[in-house]
Amino acid sequence: IFRKARAVSPSVLFFDEIDALAVERGNSSGAGNVADRVLAQLLTEMDGIEQLKDVTILAATNRPDMIDKALLRPGRIDRIIYVPLPDAATRKEIFKLHFQSMPVSDEVCLAELVEHTHKYSGAE
Repeated sequence: IFRKARAVSPSVLFFDEIDALAVERGNSSGAGNVADRVLAQLLTEMDGIEQLKDVTILAATNRPDMIDKALLRPGRIDRIIYVPLPDAATRKEIFKLHFQSMPVSDEVCLAELVEHTHKYSGAE
């Protein structure tokens, strides 16, 4: 992936659920510490001999506390942006977008759905 990203740069690499790949070292269980080796390879690719010029790396997680601190060092993934749960107005817009592409009964009350989905994410 990194080789291809370098070859077609500028490019963006996006890792969803990065906490599954970058578990804090020493906390992985299983034969041979596979998670530690995966993290070591990931760090090597990011800092390696071949520079990641014009390659931006983005990652998402809902468990930033589980990510190894070495990955969050400057020059790697060095900015953390918190995306909060949607407020009522945002949830209303999410419902409107989804309702455009599906049949919805007249009995469905958008305001009631918004009220009942407090603390829900857009994915839920």
